[in-house]
Amino acid sequence: MSDLRVIDKARVVAALVSGASVPEVAREFEISPSTIRRWSVEDEGFQEMLENAEQGAITAILEDAIQNVRFKIKELGTKALSVLTSALESDDERTRLAAAKEVFKLAGIATTEKHVQLGLESVIGEADGNSPTAGD
Repeated sequence: MSDLRVIDKARVVAALVSGASVPEVAREFEISPSTIRRWSVEDEGFQEMLENAEQGAITAILEDAIQNVRFKIKELGTKALSVLTSALESDDERTRLAAAKEVFKLAGIATTEKHVQLGLESVIGEADGNSPTAGD
């Protein structure tokens, strides 16, 4: 097969993968739609190019979707952090305590309610100038 024919087939593959129909591609490249169908069935090189191009297109779409999801999660995380910060600065002591408990959980410092309470007592004790003792 000539290099020109490989280039033509690569261009046909690119057009197909971009969403053009077989008749549209056939018109664009001035070849018969049956030629493209024959390549799709009988030409292993064409089949491989088409499969690789389709896989590449799928990969690109998935990578783009993952990037979009990561961006949205980061955006939501920023908003959530803002809400948590506001709760920690609340005038209401229960709201501040609940927010502080959530911070301990999120930071991995506390895995149970008992751990959360011990952590808060430790922080409160240090703020008051008292350090927790081993007997607590």
